This record gives sequence, structure tokens and C-alpha cells, in this order.
Amino acid sequence: MNKYSVEITETLQRTVEIEAENATEAYKKVNAMYRDEDIVLDSGDFIDFDIDVVKELTVIQFSREDVMFLRDKYPVGTKIKLTEMKDPVRPVPPGTIGEVTGVDDAGTIHVAWENGQGLGLVYGVDTFEKFKPITRNKTKVLER
Repeated sequence: MNKYSVEITETLQRTVEIEAENATEAYKKVNAMYRDEDIVLDSGDFIDFDIDVVKELTVIQFSREDVMFLRDKYPVGTKIKLTEMKDPVRPVPPGTIGEVTGVDDAGTIHVAWENGQGLGLVYGVDTFEKFKPITRNKTKVLER
């Protein structure tokens, strides 16, 4: 049996309102409050999580279970942000965002890229991440 390193990432987020002369002063005040632990994010600030297998798959041939894993992790509609594509001829540029259109039986993650390209991703070869736009959904007013 193989061992895998699985990484769990939680995202906590809170928006605070504070009086200040300008944005720089507001940043400095909130930064100081955070560092002094006057602001402590907790489970009420939870907005998202991600679970990723850190150990790279080193073979291009994926098992049926690997394909099912990829389909579960990257369902149709998932937004992807490309870090690097190993295609030697015409790779999609780094930073390009796309939307998953499916995962085929060979494990290729097919993506409709915003720049119109249609190259698929190879898990463990190309590097990419789920694209999550920042949401601002919690506001608390602080006085200091």
C-alpha cells in the first residue's frame, strides 16, 4: 500500500471597519491589532477549505481510481488558474484562468481557457490551482 501526503487548507476571512485618515493608516492599525491578537479569526470566519494530495503522480497512465479522484476534485465548472504548462509547442500562458469542461478516461483535465485555447491539463505534470475569487461577506466594526 502507498503512503500519500494530503494537505488540508482552511481559509478564514473577516472584514473590519476602522476609522483612519487614509488607507495606509487603516492598514497599519488593523495590522497592529491583528499582531497584538486584538483580532483573532475563528471558526465563525471560515469561508472555504481545500484538500489536495501533495505527493505527485509520476506516471501518465492513471488508474480508474485516479480518474475518479480527478473527476471528484475537478468537477465540470471548477475554475482553474494555471501556474505552468509543460506543453512544448503552444502552452497556455501562466496566470490564465479557465473552467473545467471534463476529465477523460485517460485522466486529462479538459479546460476552456479564457484566452480561447483548449489544451488539457496533465495532473502531476502541469501545475495549477483551483481559482477562488476573494469574497467579502463578513463585516465587523472595531473601535480603537
